[in-house]
Amino acid sequence: MNEPRLVAYLDTAEPLTLADARLQCRLDAEGSPPSHPDDDLLAAFVAVAREQVERFTGRALRYQRLRVALDEFEDVIDLPYSPVLAIESVSYVDTSGATVSVDAADYRLDVRTVPARLAPAVGPTWPDVADTTGAIEIVYTAGYPTGGSPDPEPVPRSLLQAMRLMLTHWYEHRSDVEATQHYEIPMGSVALMTPWRIRRGIA
Repeated sequence: MNEPRLVAYLDTAEPLTLADARLQCRLDAEGSPPSHPDDDLLAAFVAVAREQVERFTGRALRYQRLRVALDEFEDVIDLPYSPVLAIESVSYVDTSGATVSVDAADYRLDVRTVPARLAPAVGPTWPDVADTTGAIEIVYTAGYPTGGSPDPEPVPRSLLQAMRLMLTHWYEHRSDVEATQHYEIPMGSVALMTPWRIRRGIA
């Protein structure tokens, strides 16, 4: 399965706030509302840290809509990035070349496993699809919502701490970081993330 494509973020909040970032970097905010000259830089580092954690662990830390494409139906489909909250749509190109939506009653989502799995409902089977790349499209929501969103499950503390360590490292070593480079991940962050990593080939 290829990497899912981000369709949209469904909330506006990162798992670490600017206040969290300032506290981690020992920066004092001033004024009303409180601000610091490096706030834009800190916000960028928070976003990149969250993306690094998501990529390493296969877990979506921010509430988001994802789209994944398949060439053919598998008996059981592992959905990249957990926690999966809901399936929005499953569609496919049939053997006549028409795009068809699969009725929600004809498939079931199992979120008891990690990664979450999508399978035909009891009785139905997956339909035949055209022999073409990306014949199947699944759109779903995943992540740890914030700000009163549907799922109250919090982001694991270990992953938040991994983000904090990245943030501090990058802030303190800005001269070594270029916009076109991959940011180095501190070993402490790797140790915190590894127990949460979903073993399905996400690197």
